[in-house]
Amino acid sequence: MPLPPRAGGPRGWLRALPWGLVGIVALAALLLAAIAWLWRPRETAVASPAALVLDRYGRLLRWGERMGHPLRSGQTALEYSRDLGHDLGERGQNAGWPQAREAGSRAPAEIEHLAAALNEARYGRGPVGERTGRWAREAWSRLRRWLLWLWLAGRRRGPG
Repeated sequence: MPLPPRAGGPRGWLRALPWGLVGIVALAALLLAAIAWLWRPRETAVASPAALVLDRYGRLLRWGERMGHPLRSGQTALEYSRDLGHDLGERGQNAGWPQAREAGSRAPAEIEHLAAALNEARYGRGPVGERTGRWAREAWSRLRRWLLWLWLAGRRRGPG
């Protein structure tokens, strides 16, 4: 005697899936993939260590603007780095996430070092050495992660 067919047929399990949850998970996965793609390390072709330092400082300026702290007219790189570092340090202290608090304590020193490298590239007596260029690349690699945590902490807190 053959068994009676299961209710809903062979694809009955498809109907039982919580499709709203599946959609949310798929959307979250796509969002994470997009963020990972946008955040991937991209090495721009630079002609010299001095150009690398200028590039990384330019990236810092764009992050500063994104965080509501643009370079003011007449402000030197060292003044800007101190102001931005102070602002980000306070943002980190007030953050609810431990990663953002750590970022707030570490980012200011890296920012000031990038400003010092920029001064060397712009006003130094000789060419910027490979060591300085390598250091700027490595410092930026650390700093961008901290800037992201601080930016996220600012978004979570809300404007004002």
